[in-house]
Parts: sequence; structure tokens; C-alpha cells
Amino acid sequence: MLVETGLADHILEEIRAGTIDVGIVTLPIEGHGFSVCPLDREEFVLVVGKHHPLVKKRIVQAEQLRNFPIIIYPKGTGIRRVLDHFFDELGISP
Repeated sequence: MLVETGLADHILEEIRAGTIDVGIVTLPIEGHGFSVCPLDREEFVLVVGKHHPLVKKRIVQAEQLRNFPIIIYPKGTGIRRVLDHFFDELGISP
């Protein structure tokens, strides 16, 4: 068995081409002709330093992130697309 990593778009291309049989990607995927079986639900959490203004908050609303720089997944990844869509819907550009 061979295990590789890559961006979701690349993995889907490899499945279409018949180069690989199975891929694990983040939903949603774009394209037709795939059989999709959810494996798990992923929970996103916020991680801050011990002196950050949000450190004592048990629950953080997305709007509270508006004024802070954020390190997130690279562009082109499925998770990044989900997060970009989430922030776009709220009118937030972290």
C-alpha cells in the first residue's frame, strides 16, 4: 500500500485518472462521479498564547477574531475553502 499527501484537487484528479483508488479529503468536494463516504466530523478550535486577550474566553464568537491576525491552512486546501467561506459569510477578513 502506498500513502501520499496532497491538496484535495490533486487527489480528486488522481482518482479520476485511475492513478489512485481511494482518497481522504475535506468536504465539500467539487466535481461529479465520486462516491463519498464521510469518515468523521472535525471540530475547529482556537489556539492562543497565554497572554492573548481571548485566552480567558470559554466561547469565542467569530466576530471577535476580526482584529487579530490568524494562521490557518494554506490556500487550495479543502479546510481553507471551508474557513474562507465561513468568514466571507460573516463579512470578516481575519
